[in-house]
Formats: sequence, C-alpha cells, structure tokens
Amino acid sequence: MYDDYGAPVPVHPTVSTAAPLHRQDTAVPVYMPEGDPSFSPGAMTQWTPGYGESYAGWDEYWQDEEFSRNFQFGIIDNGLLVAMTLAGVSLEDQIAKAVGVKGYGAIMGAAVGNAISDGAAALPQGPKAAAGVTLGCLAPVIPLAVAMAMKKEIKGTTRNMLLASSAALLLYAFTSKKLKQSDRA
Repeated sequence: MYDDYGAPVPVHPTVSTAAPLHRQDTAVPVYMPEGDPSFSPGAMTQWTPGYGESYAGWDEYWQDEEFSRNFQFGIIDNGLLVAMTLAGVSLEDQIAKAVGVKGYGAIMGAAVGNAISDGAAALPQGPKAAAGVTLGCLAPVIPLAVAMAMKKEIKGTTRNMLLASSAALLLYAFTSKKLKQSDRA
C-alpha cells in the first residue's frame, strides 16, 4: 500500500494490502518532526487498531519481566502515596492542633507516604534496596520536621529554607560519586 507520495504506508500484519482500508483500519496522521532522520512524507500515516485489536508492540511489554516488575513498582508506589497523602489531608486539623500551625498534614502525609511507598515498592529488589530508598526518601523530611517542631508556618523564609534544603539534597544526589559510578556500571 502506498501513499500519495509513492512511499509505503505502514500496515498492521492483519490488514490485507490488497483490500481497501475498512473503517476500523483507518490511517491517521501522526506528527513527526522534520529534524527526525526517519522523517519522510510517506511516514505521515500510521495504522491504528480497531475494536478488539492492539498495537503489536504492547504484547511484548506486558510479557517483559523488567516492564512487569516496574509496572508493579509504580502501582505499589503511587497507590500507597495517594493513600498516605489522603490520610495526611484528613488529619490536617488534628496535626494543626498538635503543632499549632496549619499546612503540615498534607505535606507530611505525602512525604512520609512517599518514603513508605517507595520502600515497599523496592522490597522485591531486596531489603538493602528498600532500606536505602526509604532512608533516602526520609532525608528531605528532616528539615520539614524541624520546621514543624519549631511551629513555623510554611511561608516566607521558612518556605525558602525548605526549598533550599531540598535543592541541596537534590544537588548532592545527582552529583554524588556513588551515583556516577553506578551509572557507568
């Protein structure tokens, strides 16, 4: 099958090239930047699946062990994160009463929830990985806990100091010698 420019049109293996395209097997325009070395006017159309069909490549992803493991990680990670954030939001009034300042329920719920969810999601990789992830997630919570203990509202100088401490931790994490060595391995 060829397009108006004479280039072959990508066709799904289940579509006959001898028969005209049916409604479920329509070709749709796909944006491809001109700087892309694979760009050609003939590549401007692509097969889209009809009802009950799927893109051929997805089956490979679902059967791949690494993809499945990381998909599971994502479900555990964000499932627990959402639950813990909602818990923090729902406990906002009690936390504000105990601390004397509003605004810490959601952020502490999200931060601690993220540490728990990442640690739980890393458990299949082993206990050392889970412990390292959990402690790494809790490091940025320390300045937040200090500000909370000091009964500081999260605005102005306190907010700026919390942002600066997070930025410093991110800079450390991305420039750490251990991280650079593990990327090379």
